[in-house]
Amino acid sequence: DPIPYDYTITTFLLKEGVLVAQHDSFPMNGLNPTSLWSEGSWQYDSHAIPLDGLPEGVYELGIGVYTWWDVTNLPISPCASDTCLTMILDTIQVMRP
Repeated sequence: DPIPYDYTITTFLLKEGVLVAQHDSFPMNGLNPTSLWSEGSWQYDSHAIPLDGLPEGVYELGIGVYTWWDVTNLPISPCASDTCLTMILDTIQVMRP
């Protein structure tokens, strides 16, 4: 079955639980809308999160999927609790030359 809506992908950085940077867009900058996807299919996307002004340190990298018209997050699975509206993928280290 096709996915009924075009969802927005958010990628973000957290520092001690606080949102410090993010990038939101339709998949592949609108060239691969989710309404063309089939349920269960694999998709690839890339996002450049702006790091300007961020101090050096360790940040959590996360993702989420939401409807742009009402900013309602979709549940993500697998999930360690009953409902995950975003997912932390890893930590990153920001370093300056």
